[in-house]
Amino acid sequence: MLAYILCQLNRSQARNVQEDVASHHLVNDVHILFGEWDLIIEVEAKNQQKISEFVIDELRSNDDIALTSTLIVAE
Repeated sequence: MLAYILCQLNRSQARNVQEDVASHHLVNDVHILFGEWDLIIEVEAKNQQKISEFVIDELRSNDDIALTSTLIVAE
């Protein structure tokens, strides 16, 4: 299952957050964005539960990340 996760950050430490997130085994790629969202993360997992766990346990628990929006790819 492929998903893209948009993130808004609390602080302007986008490169640090990008490096931290990129090291996770579910993450294929992370890009810094301009505009409303600060990062876009490409994630691939066996199922929706694994993506949910990543978002809740890894992203939303990170004090630098203020908001997330998960877009699951329809295949």
